[in-house]
Amino acid sequence: MSPVLFVIVIEVISRELRAGLPLELLYADDLILMAESEESLRDKIVKWKSGLEAKGLKMNTGKTKVMFSCSMKDRVEEKGKWPCGVCKKGVGNNSISCHGCKKWIHNRCSGVKGSLRNASQSFICRCCKVDRPITDRLNTDLHLNIGNVVSLEKVDKFCYLGDMLDPDGGCD
Repeated sequence: MSPVLFVIVIEVISRELRAGLPLELLYADDLILMAESEESLRDKIVKWKSGLEAKGLKMNTGKTKVMFSCSMKDRVEEKGKWPCGVCKKGVGNNSISCHGCKKWIHNRCSGVKGSLRNASQSFICRCCKVDRPITDRLNTDLHLNIGNVVSLEKVDKFCYLGDMLDPDGGCD
């Protein structure tokens, strides 16, 4: 009887928080949130955390994991020893380092007018200036400021309901 009561209570509590399939998967006390950008994922996590806490439940941020993924058609293959942070093709001498993502950017991809030397001290590439898709930040953890700073671990595989999910959409 206890699992049935739990499901009924979670259904009522989460009704106002849910956006629906396929962006949220809720099974008992397991929840998957999906978003197109890092910022919208942060907003969803904060919304669910505050909504659950308002009803007396706690989100265990220690067990919460983040997995960045993309479809294979959206993935651009990086080429060369030093791939450009914008177009992913190998860079040469005529490039500049981005202070945001720490990647080298072609002069033609940088948008810098004139000499690259003048802009090199504070250059931020166009990908870092806009709300980039999650797939551009595959190697970083997700940091939330919810009263205190919480760092959610980035993982390359994730077990959900007994299935191992990977960033490319595969499942074992």
